[in-house]
Amino acid sequence: MSLDSLDFLIDDFDRLDNTPPVNQELVNMLFIGTKDTYDTITRKLKNYPGIMIYYQELVVDAIQMLLQNVYAIVFIENNSEMYDSITVSRIVRVNHPLARIIIISKLKNSAYISELVNNGSVDGFIHIKESTRKNLSSLVTLHLAKHDINKMIVKYISDPPKLSKASYLLLDPTLSFGSENSPVKYTGIMITYESVPRYSLFFEELLAKDEILFSGYLSGISLLGKELFSTKEPMREINFGGISVILRFIDDFQFFIFVRNLNAQNVTDAETLIDETISEIMSKIKVPLKKSRTLRDEPLEIMEKILEKFSNANDFTVNVLPDLIQYNEYIMIYGENLAFQEKIKKFLERKYNFKVFSTNDRETCKEELKSNDYDILLLDSELKEISAIDFAEYAKEISPHLQIIYRIKDMRSSDKVIKALNSTNISYLTNHRAAFKLLSKIIHSALKKAIEIKQQTRMGIKSSHDQAIVAKSMIRANKDKYLSESIPELHAIFITKDDQLIYRYQPNRDNLLMYDHELLGGVVASLKSIGEEALGEDNIGKIEVGGAHVLIQHREDYHFGFLIKNLDKNTSVVISKDICEYTDGFYKILKRYKKETSRNPRFAKQADNFHKFFKDKFTL
Repeated sequence: MSLDSLDFLIDDFDRLDNTPPVNQELVNMLFIGTKDTYDTITRKLKNYPGIMIYYQELVVDAIQMLLQNVYAIVFIENNSEMYDSITVSRIVRVNHPLARIIIISKLKNSAYISELVNNGSVDGFIHIKESTRKNLSSLVTLHLAKHDINKMIVKYISDPPKLSKASYLLLDPTLSFGSENSPVKYTGIMITYESVPRYSLFFEELLAKDEILFSGYLSGISLLGKELFSTKEPMREINFGGISVILRFIDDFQFFIFVRNLNAQNVTDAETLIDETISEIMSKIKVPLKKSRTLRDEPLEIMEKILEKFSNANDFTVNVLPDLIQYNEYIMIYGENLAFQEKIKKFLERKYNFKVFSTNDRETCKEELKSNDYDILLLDSELKEISAIDFAEYAKEISPHLQIIYRIKDMRSSDKVIKALNSTNISYLTNHRAAFKLLSKIIHSALKKAIEIKQQTRMGIKSSHDQAIVAKSMIRANKDKYLSESIPELHAIFITKDDQLIYRYQPNRDNLLMYDHELLGGVVASLKSIGEEALGEDNIGKIEVGGAHVLIQHREDYHFGFLIKNLDKNTSVVISKDICEYTDGFYKILKRYKKETSRNPRFAKQADNFHKFFKDKFTL
């Protein structure tokens, strides 16, 4: 199956045209902004079928709704003095990784739109004065389709095709080992007194840094667990977007500690360090925290010294950009001005030791993207051979984690900037002749994002708020993992004692494999002498009879042989555990009914149950 495109996951793409969907359940949307703009949007979409748009003016109230419901599209009005739309977009993304976030504005300002792309978490932009019923309906249809597609891709990863290699983790969850040993990462801390922020420090840019807004967000969580919080007992863990928040309450102080990779294996150690840190804070600077809204001078120095416990545990220094040079990321430059591109290439290679490839040829760029693991594509907006927006879509299909820095020739043209944002494939925007210092800053941000997606691809989508991108990356990283395998088939069961065959079972009479039963009984019995080390699960496949693999179990003087076709290392781990259980069942029958074994109906029932297990677990 070709994976040049991920279209094979989608049954049809009719939803991608401008026709609104029909005959569907109501799709929830949320509008955050003024009532007048909300009325304008709902009026223009009043004939759009199957949607329900909820309204909230206050961000704190909107957060309550985001915590309790799922929304396909979230509209955020940017013309409000009550909140920062960029910060709100990041909070929405943390809570709803798959939601489509659309900014609604009364003004067209290319600088602001570039800021949305570079620092926010936004999928679309609407200039409310220029929007018509038709183009607004078209934009909503596009984003509903993308929402559905992303949900389908994420589900494909979280519930992979039956009999694919990835599905074996669902068949036997004990095989899951991906994130259990991941080290804890302390991503931030916020301290409030009587619900008013007193101090905050974040080690990652993923979390919103608007203290008032984020404090309101946490208060919204607190309200959901009002009974629990009223006892002032510490809540063990709340998780959003892969980041857990551990809460502690002391008098009228609330401590919120943000932790990544928290799991059953490391939560005790994490809580121990957190409790020690909070205890030290309360013993040394409780009074300054209580009296002043802002720590200064000596109390601030004491706080920073105490919080080094977290940064030391993370093995990186707070507020210092991680050293990205050691990764030697690949960067592609595709545009028409080769001379200027060569200057960028030399600068990045000399200053940062990046591996940079520059071209003005479409096919060369395509082949390079397919052949090498590029993290960044510097893409000119003006291309002769193809639309740059279309090429960005193609590049993201090849490499979902790829961060595309769109170099616009005329940043004053807000229409071009809006078109780039609404394409949903552009990661960053910059002037095509931006100063190298500014370009370097954007490249470092893009590299951090690409590396983060790669890490999350190994850890799984549950830890990410970029679930759709990570899901696509997981498919790209191991295509075969999600393709179905041959179906394991139970061909026969043999039981021997004293080198004599005492029972055999072959369920598929229509396709009966012919064995010399006496000889096979001797083989099964003799395998005992080979030693269990030779028959461990790592050696599955070394013993075959008639194209079927032989799995052996021994119970005292009884030897059990299971012949299974289409067995591989993945299926063997799952099947071996169940074989042990069924062998115990056979053995109990043997111990209780020593005579007339071959005619014992209980044997037939046990064998039929084992055969049914195969059919239920491994039939497509």
